[in-house]
Amino acid sequence: VGNVIGKITVKGWAGSPAETFVKKQAKHCQFVKVGEVTPEWKVKKLKDGTIQLVSYNCHDKEIVSIPEEIDGLPVAILGKELFSGHREIRQIKIPETVTTIEMECFYKVGLKELLLPNRLKKIGMMAFEGCGLEVIDIPESVEQIGGGALRDIPTVIIRGNPKLIKNLDIFSWCATVYASTETEAYKYCRSARPLTDLGG
Repeated sequence: VGNVIGKITVKGWAGSPAETFVKKQAKHCQFVKVGEVTPEWKVKKLKDGTIQLVSYNCHDKEIVSIPEEIDGLPVAILGKELFSGHREIRQIKIPETVTTIEMECFYKVGLKELLLPNRLKKIGMMAFEGCGLEVIDIPESVEQIGGGALRDIPTVIIRGNPKLIKNLDIFSWCATVYASTETEAYKYCRSARPLTDLGG
């Protein structure tokens, strides 16, 4: 909250109680939105002209489709703990616009199916830990994987050569990891197998 030219400035989320309050006190206040709240999402507009999803507001959907755009801007970041604890979710459809999955985004979800976008660059710490997946396929575009990100997933396929942030074990000790023999992932994981073993 600040005071600008005799008016009180209130910063908050569009669609929030703060905005409602300001509308009732229009003569004395001005509202500056930092993001928006919809029935399904809480979103933040970033300076680079993209959207970050901050929170997911539903609790009764087994299949979730993440929008490609909101207000004409591409959805690029899935925020910290976005779906954390949503055991009801079985499938999430992620658009190709998403480049970053932040820390604990899918932590302790009930996933059975997930396809990662081909423009994805960064996977944060513990992003998929305990997410329920039996297999995850990491696209070639991924440049960095955070500590604990793929823990509890029995089979991991890594198509590229991402940098591994090893402050926490990235994989479960018993996981089978398929990766190119020249990559950091292959050298780091004790149970790694050559990507060529997948066949096809």
